[in-house]
Amino acid sequence: MKKQNVLILTAGLVCLLLGVQGAGAVDIVVTNAVGTNVGTLAWAIDAANGAPGPDRILFQVPTVPANSPITISVNNIALPAITGTLEIDGTSQTSNECPPGVQLEGSGIIVLSGAHGLNIQASDCVIRGLVINRFPLSGIHIGNRIGRNNIFGCYIGTDTNGMSPLPNGHHGIWITNSPLNVIGSTPLTNCARRNIISGNTRSGVCLEGLGSAFNTLENNYIGLKVDGFGPMPNQWHGVLVWSNATDNNIGSTAAPKPVNVISGN
Repeated sequence: MKKQNVLILTAGLVCLLLGVQGAGAVDIVVTNAVGTNVGTLAWAIDAANGAPGPDRILFQVPTVPANSPITISVNNIALPAITGTLEIDGTSQTSNECPPGVQLEGSGIIVLSGAHGLNIQASDCVIRGLVINRFPLSGIHIGNRIGRNNIFGCYIGTDTNGMSPLPNGHHGIWITNSPLNVIGSTPLTNCARRNIISGNTRSGVCLEGLGSAFNTLENNYIGLKVDGFGPMPNQWHGVLVWSNATDNNIGSTAAPKPVNVISGN
């Protein structure tokens, strides 16, 4: 079996542990919810970008009581762009898949800096179990030309309960010239696979550019609260497909068909 490196940083102490998985893969554990120093999410993304990958970011931020949800306030400047294959797993903070255990909020970012919550410039990334709100631009931007990224189990543009709007300044998820990304996942009855993409200033999901082809949106609530009934509109469209984006799947042809619920926008 191949070894996997696990990088845990606490109070400046670096511990390298050995696990089992793919060669060169690193688990980077966030232990600090404040700032950009060692142990924070900003540091973890930089560390993952510099590792050979594919890598994974987990959360073990100390809380009272233990394993409680956390909020990471991104202040002044954006988080680093993701430039290598990476999984960010917000469910690792609480060990519960619903609701998400990690909130990223960008109300403290300088508006003119043009910051997305997460800016994915890599392929084959997985983002799950995050609440992303109040960023000047989009909650998640995907701009890699290979694509194949997967976003599921996230609340984008809402509070941590998925019941009140905390809008991002542009779209909830913005895909520009990137193919083969999957937003949402099956099974239909599993809340951990469904995104809530609601309350954003522009569209819930925007697919833009000729390179944005063969993307799939499945099993999402767009423009609704987490209960799937109460309206929480995105201010433009639920899903905007434009600027020569073609051959995208809104829903799926697989059985049982993993439909989206798009309403109230």
